[in-house]
Amino acid sequence: MGMILMVSFVICLHATDAYRRKPCLLDGSGGPRNPGIALLVTNNGFDYLMRVMSPILNREIARFRMPFVASGSSFGKSYEVQDLQVDRYTPPRQVSLTLVSNSPTHLRLHGSGLSVELSAYLSSSFLLVPSQNIYFDLENVVFTVGFAIRLGPANKAAISITECDFDYGALDVSRDSSSGSGLIGSIVDNVIQRKLRSFFDDKVCDVLRSKGSEKLTEWIGRIPTEIRLFQKRSQMSMQRSRYRGKRASRRFTTLKLDNLMGQLLAMASKLALDLHIVRDARVYSAGTSSYLEIPLNGQVRIIGAPKVPFYPKPMPPPRRVQYHHLYVLISDFTLNSMLYQLYANDLLNVIIEGSRSGPEVGEFLQTSCNGGRCIGTLLPAVFRGQKRQHLQMRVFPYTCPIVKIQGTKGIAVDLALTVQFYSQPPMRKMLYTHNLRGTGRMEIHSKMNRVTGKFTSLNMQLQSKVKAQNEVFDLISDITSSAIEAKANQVLETGFTIPSLGIAQLKNLFIETEEGALLIGVNLILNTAVIENSVSNLLQKQMATNNADY
Repeated sequence: MGMILMVSFVICLHATDAYRRKPCLLDGSGGPRNPGIALLVTNNGFDYLMRVMSPILNREIARFRMPFVASGSSFGKSYEVQDLQVDRYTPPRQVSLTLVSNSPTHLRLHGSGLSVELSAYLSSSFLLVPSQNIYFDLENVVFTVGFAIRLGPANKAAISITECDFDYGALDVSRDSSSGSGLIGSIVDNVIQRKLRSFFDDKVCDVLRSKGSEKLTEWIGRIPTEIRLFQKRSQMSMQRSRYRGKRASRRFTTLKLDNLMGQLLAMASKLALDLHIVRDARVYSAGTSSYLEIPLNGQVRIIGAPKVPFYPKPMPPPRRVQYHHLYVLISDFTLNSMLYQLYANDLLNVIIEGSRSGPEVGEFLQTSCNGGRCIGTLLPAVFRGQKRQHLQMRVFPYTCPIVKIQGTKGIAVDLALTVQFYSQPPMRKMLYTHNLRGTGRMEIHSKMNRVTGKFTSLNMQLQSKVKAQNEVFDLISDITSSAIEAKANQVLETGFTIPSLGIAQLKNLFIETEEGALLIGVNLILNTAVIENSVSNLLQKQMATNNADY
């Protein structure tokens, strides 16, 4: 899939004598509880979850075993019920996992028609009641369990059990032998049956609310709360952009940049995306579909650097969320925060040394030349009196870039650039400066779990009323555009791989622009080993341990 982003360089023509940053013009109307990224889990996603979970639950319930069930005394005689195990298990005839709106419950699991036969070993000090096997038959079990995702400690997602109910049509108890006192046997049967009912009525839900919530929170906690966006510098491509799509004509075909390119790549590997939750999840409807929204911070920051000085605005609802398991809604806040970090750390700056550039650029960046196609000859009033030398050209934004995601129109980015020309050392000084204006296009592509991009500057122009200076301004525009394009593509062409979420891998990325947000649809491949381990731990260890005296 591909996406086109239109980029506008807003640059005003004026001369300045010093490098001076202007305040950022980003709108400060956002709030800290607004998500920069929203994770939207759809009905299709929960249907897939049930298809994965059902066989795992059925296997674990079928091998359920409880070493100790109950003990007690009656008429001065003691008894114990041990080694409860499943002899026959019939899965629910119907089971559903549905989203619930306008409720403390976000997700409701409901099943009916479950049946199970269990057996246990009864030992007793009653002389007339020998040790023997006892059998329990539960028919037509109906259960309902509700879940909610909340803002937990340290701004991490926490899952709570909001509803829990088990009902069954009958619980029959029988024994191997009918020998012994009918009265005492009846008392034992009634006591055991009462305790077993207490287990199903009370302990199952108690364990789910405590240990179940804890295990589910631990499971969802495997999703990282911070991910690195780009690979380490040693793994990143250092080649110049090979993009050959439609673009404005270039007078400069060769361009060599200084070590700032390497610095950009090194710093890009330190960019991290903050995925902490910012408030409780919510259930919304979109047409005939529903989805669970998990609101995430979404700020891109350089590890160890301060946070950005602005917050995200509320995001509009997505236009469609019915096809993929999961959608990621990325606001312009996330893109703005990434560009702000690059800007604040001078990583969008470019320095071009005329003495180390190719012949075309090197010829232009001179105070005088024989052919007359250098900046010194084209702007004689500026460079008159300077000795013949190569110049250093610096390109940098003088205020932070501003991203606006505009639906089908793509993504517009306002970027104000200053271009300065410096003499060579030891007496290096700025000889000339001006600002620019132009347009550009960026394409973002996705394949499986990898995202890459391409940036091409288009029609960058300098505005001037002096016709005699059109050529020099065109040349400056060309070299500036080439420099920005080459630098941006060092990162964009390398791209990044969507990392494992710990509980699942992502596949089949789909990207499109919404109004005010970027929508990425993905399907999941759940980690069944992690799920099996969590379910087994909950049933076989937590629920099978009965320390309470029911």
